[in-house]
Amino acid sequence: MRCESNHAWDVEADDAAKPPPEALRCPLDGEEAVTARKDEAADRVRITLVSGARVTDPVRGTVAHDGEWFVEVSSFDCSRSIRTTRAWPWEVAIDKASRFQKLTWHAATERWKRTMR
Repeated sequence: MRCESNHAWDVEADDAAKPPPEALRCPLDGEEAVTARKDEAADRVRITLVSGARVTDPVRGTVAHDGEWFVEVSSFDCSRSIRTTRAWPWEVAIDKASRFQKLTWHAATERWKRTMR
């Protein structure tokens, strides 16, 4: 979005939905947007941390692997995904997940083969 004062701001909206009225106002001076442009999302993977917590004894409510996380990488449209076979502590999972920032699906699968063994 851009207002008459040439301030620019981004608004996230579903493809089918119009942005809410308050999103059409400049966050700096409240002027109404005079131009809008739809930018297509870049082809980048989605990176998800999935809890490794599992209920091991439903009667006692015992949970194992709490605080451990699987790393999952999905294609932009979520039609394909890969997930680690083991879970790691938060800091390790974050470090492993960070290896996939800014990658396309193809590049991510190549990096996965080299680094996620």
